[in-house]
Amino acid sequence: RFEREAKVLDLIKHPAIVRSIARGKTPRGEPYLVLEWLDGEDLSRALEHRRPTHAEAVTLAARIASALGRAHEAGVVHRDVKPANVFLVGGRFTEPRILDFGIARLAAATTAMTKSGTAMGTPSYMPPEQARGLRTIDARADVYAIGCVLYECVTGEPPFDGEDRKSV
Repeated sequence: RFEREAKVLDLIKHPAIVRSIARGKTPRGEPYLVLEWLDGEDLSRALEHRRPTHAEAVTLAARIASALGRAHEAGVVHRDVKPANVFLVGGRFTEPRILDFGIARLAAATTAMTKSGTAMGTPSYMPPEQARGLRTIDARADVYAIGCVLYECVTGEPPFDGEDRKSV
């Protein structure tokens, strides 16, 4: 997955997607990935102490949608869009960067990273077909997740909640 994330970041370039600076292996053979330095906080932390205005929330969602549109054009579905994977540069809601393409799905991939029936992602932000572990997850999953993030920005609560909202 680490190598796949590096390849995904090489494929997609957009101002609202974190940039990959370098990658390689250490002398001991351990892979590394260097990302651009970002100063600020992730959306999840920001929402703990403040909410965006409606205009900021719409701008945030539009920038995320634009970035994911670029990813989708390249055949990449993020599959884990959530506040913790949206970084606010300078703490500004209007300057998001999408992070963590670790479970992204590549349309051209010849081998699957997960097997059918395995749900990968964060339950509060995944559409029903992803939660069921279906293999036919496409760009619509990311669009659904953007809606969930926007809902949380406006209301202060995720649209769906339960005892355990951790990633699976």
